[in-house]
Amino acid sequence: MEHIKTLLKGVLAGIAISFGGFLCIRTNAIATNTILGSFLFSFGLILICNFNFNLYTGKVCYLFDNKEKSLIQRILDLLIMLGGNLIGTLFFANVLRLVMADNSINNKLMETLINYKNDKETKSASDIKKILTLFLIIFVLIAYVSFSAFVGGNLNVS
Repeated sequence: MEHIKTLLKGVLAGIAISFGGFLCIRTNAIATNTILGSFLFSFGLILICNFNFNLYTGKVCYLFDNKEKSLIQRILDLLIMLGGNLIGTLFFANVLRLVMADNSINNKLMETLINYKNDKETKSASDIKKILTLFLIIFVLIAYVSFSAFVGGNLNVS
């Protein structure tokens, strides 16, 4: 059961880091500002840290630090984690391939971002605000879930 949990957390970490990488690559392809892409990549890392997912590059450093398990067990956990990361990234890549195959969605997003960059029109700015609002809502929900789990899973706001 513990290996399944390790694998699942590895898959989720693979999906989260792929999401961050996708945001970074798409932003760098559209805009010449690489700082924005780097900032968006950190969202994947924030997801991993908030939900305690198992990203191989974050856990391999603790191979010799954890004395609760034997070395063989720790290496096995790392290999399961790495496999989960691979499965998660491949899953996210295939989902993106299917979603991005619809060029109307892709072209609309590209057109919105390029128009905002070149013309700074009100309509394009409104579309960008909608996209950024969606990201804000997602990350507020993540913060709420993380905080509620931190305080015991029960938030009474009344």
